[in-house]
Amino acid sequence: MEFAFQTPLDGPTTGTVNPGLIWVNRYLQFAARAVFPVNAGSGRDVGARAQIHFYLSEIFPDTLGKRIRVYFGDSRMAFNKAMPMTKTASYSDKNG
Repeated sequence: MEFAFQTPLDGPTTGTVNPGLIWVNRYLQFAARAVFPVNAGSGRDVGARAQIHFYLSEIFPDTLGKRIRVYFGDSRMAFNKAMPMTKTASYSDKNG
């Protein structure tokens, strides 16, 4: 359940109440919800929203699921000067 309200500087508070459901598995997430206005300033019609997310890294683990570093090299070199890493077991410790 989501309560989404807005109060502009020069007008009344408007908002919606959005009850819904989400279903998740290893490869995708599907969500659906109804949209109910709370007052006349929010509208008078009831609506619905639905969305689907595909987890491409799980669907295509050997192509789209690979780390970007596999395609472009180890990019941490550019960030080490700006943001030094603390000493932990990291990628460079395991591979030289």
